[in-house]
This record gives sequence, C-alpha cells and structure tokens, in this order.
Amino acid sequence: MGRIVARLLPDGREVEVEAEKPLKVSELLKRVGMTSESAVVIRDGSPLLETDYVSPGEKVDIVRVLSGGG
Repeated sequence: MGRIVARLLPDGREVEVEAEKPLKVSELLKRVGMTSESAVVIRDGSPLLETDYVSPGEKVDIVRVLSGGG
C-alpha cells in the first residue's frame, strides 16, 4: 500500500492518504473532507479535473477555494 501526500493550502499542513491504487481527484478530496466545489488539486503547478487520477507516491497541493459575494 502507498501514500499520497497532500499539502493543504493556504495553511501548509500536510496529510497522508493511504491508497493501494490511483485515486480519482474527487475521491482524494472526499478522503480529506473536501469536495471539488470547495478545493482544487494541483500537481506540478497544474490544476487537475475531478476525474483525473493521483497515484500513490505522488505529492499534490490542495487549495481551498474561497468565494465571496458582494
């Protein structure tokens, strides 16, 4: 079994997600308590779609999306 390391931004905290196979971005977000509406996963500087996969051994950033009105 491997791990996906995700750095949560803006706070910079790292979390490790156990995974025995590649996970869809939507599943990765679900495992860290977020959704594709509340966060964006970035790998090597590029945003991923919720249907893209992240493999064990990879490091990604998860950026919380802030929205406001007004």
